[in-house]
Amino acid sequence: MQDTLYTTQLQAGLGMIPESITLLRTWQPGMTPSQLADQVIREGTFSRTTARRARNLAAEMFAPRFLIDGGRPAENLRFLIDHRFPHEALVQLFFLQTARAQRILADFVVDVYWPKYSAGASSLSREDAERFIYRGLDTGKMAKRWTDSTIRRVSAYLIGC
Repeated sequence: MQDTLYTTQLQAGLGMIPESITLLRTWQPGMTPSQLADQVIREGTFSRTTARRARNLAAEMFAPRFLIDGGRPAENLRFLIDHRFPHEALVQLFFLQTARAQRILADFVVDVYWPKYSAGASSLSREDAERFIYRGLDTGKMAKRWTDSTIRRVSAYLIGC
């Protein structure tokens, strides 16, 4: 994973497991995020979703997680889906791809989750996530200072993963 700044992009696809599966089933090798969005809009795949939201899902959630390395993760996951890979295991692979795409989640897992888990903690609090984000702000991991409401929102996303 490259040394990138933390962003709020984690929110783009939090909890979007069924949508990710649908996009993986729709996606074809070589298809760009724009082409994928056009296809799901044209086919009415997400009937309750606006065209703008479908485009955001393809560009901000799907592409960074699954279209890296020439779409290799998408190809591999599509193969697993087509061959009835267990849903619970697929969700774990989605989590892994999300952590690879979103540096803030990867660092949170390494710096907060695993130490707490290793120490016997059974849960994480939003305060744990907020402290982690404030440390990131203090060490220059964000392009600009985040507002308190953004910190609260992203903290909830980190805990929600």
